[in-house]
Amino acid sequence: PAVYELDQVPAPLLAEARSLRPLEAAAGRLRRALALRPGNPEAVYHLGRALLLLGRPGEALAIVDGALDLADEALG
Repeated sequence: PAVYELDQVPAPLLAEARSLRPLEAAAGRLRRALALRPGNPEAVYHLGRALLLLGRPGEALAIVDGALDLADEALG
């Protein structure tokens, strides 16, 4: 089923969910870093990678595209 009671969640799904928590936390910290320094290349790279690993390629692409737009503006 799409929705499980906690005691019915298959062990592999629980393990996968637990392994994604650090990535979600890292993505949150990287978003905060980018809010302070938009376009920071290291933060963009690592956030993009985290989002890809989390299965969110559209968000990853949006982050990279946004950084490229900022770089284009800066170069004028």
